[in-house]
Amino acid sequence: MAGKKLPPRRHGRPSRAATSRSDPDHEPASISSTPADLLKDLNSAVDKRNKDKWQKLRMQHRARVKKTEEGIQSMAHSNKLALMKRRKAQIKQLAELVKKRIELEAEIVADMQTLSDLYEAASGELQTILTSRLSRLK
Repeated sequence: MAGKKLPPRRHGRPSRAATSRSDPDHEPASISSTPADLLKDLNSAVDKRNKDKWQKLRMQHRARVKKTEEGIQSMAHSNKLALMKRRKAQIKQLAELVKKRIELEAEIVADMQTLSDLYEAASGELQTILTSRLSRLK
């Protein structure tokens, strides 16, 4: 073997001769006698192979489309749930803020009433003092 030179190794796609099948399904049932029959057999085999490849590609495409659609639907559903959760939290927070606002407004009204009452009392007291001093001056 040392003296025998091996053929160079080729990279890439193997030749058709290297990949030819010896299955009985791929061999013609009978050897055709005319070149036209051979060409017809070859064309029909090529057509069948092309048809099978296209069918396989269609099936793969449909499977990928279906998988992608399912992924999109899943994402849309999870996004919708997350959005609803955020909205619910925002509504709860808004309700708490409205409640706090109402409490503050009630406090402000009560404080204003207290100030008004104190003002009226102080004003009445001042009026009484001024009236009594004016009457003393007269």
